[in-house]
Order: sequence, then structure tokens, then C-alpha cells
Amino acid sequence: MIPPGRHGARSRSVNVCEVLNGIFYALWTSCQWKALPKELPPKRTVHDYLEFWNWDGTLECIHHCTVRGGARGEGT
Repeated sequence: MIPPGRHGARSRSVNVCEVLNGIFYALWTSCQWKALPKELPPKRTVHDYLEFWNWDGTLECIHHCTVRGGARGEGT
């Protein structure tokens, strides 16, 4: 469900699964961004991915799949 990096751009230097864990942590605990655990990527990175994935619809897809189950496009 997470889109691949842009074609021709440099490879990602962050584990996007850990970014997603950071987003889930912040949303689940309602903590401030500065309170993210040190084991997760930097707060600015997590927040930037949250903003971008919200803009491009990735978060909606992840939400839909976690609530309804299944892969992208199933259950619609």
C-alpha cells in the first residue's frame, strides 16, 4: 500500500515501516511529536511522511485496508 520511491530519485534512507509505526504511535497515544520514542525515525521525517501520505491518499488506503481488511482494492 505504501507507494515506491519516485523513479530517478535517490533511494530512501529511512525504513518506511518504521515511519508508519511512528505515525501509528503518535495517533494512538496522542503524544506530541517531540515525545516519539528514540527508536523511531526523527519526528520531522515521520511528520513529513504523514503530511505527504495524507495528501496523496495513502493514509486513506491504509485506513480502509486495516478497518475492512484485505489488500488494496478489495472490499470496495
